[in-house]
Amino acid sequence: MPVIALGQHPKRDSDAREYGDLLTVADVCTLTGLSAQTVRRCLERGELPGFKIGRRWFVPKSRLLDMGGRR
Repeated sequence: MPVIALGQHPKRDSDAREYGDLLTVADVCTLTGLSAQTVRRCLERGELPGFKIGRRWFVPKSRLLDMGGRR
């Protein structure tokens, strides 16, 4: 699984506050620096917490931020 490290990018932690409670794949890409393909793969494998509504994936922001400190 790719390491989710929000704190290593100077802009990511402050940017997270600008998003709503649910993040899209594009939001997660912006915050983590991961590609959309990698984010979707992690979601499908259950390595990243999220859920689907229709064809779109959503990630609870609080869960992503909780993972940010984990290595």
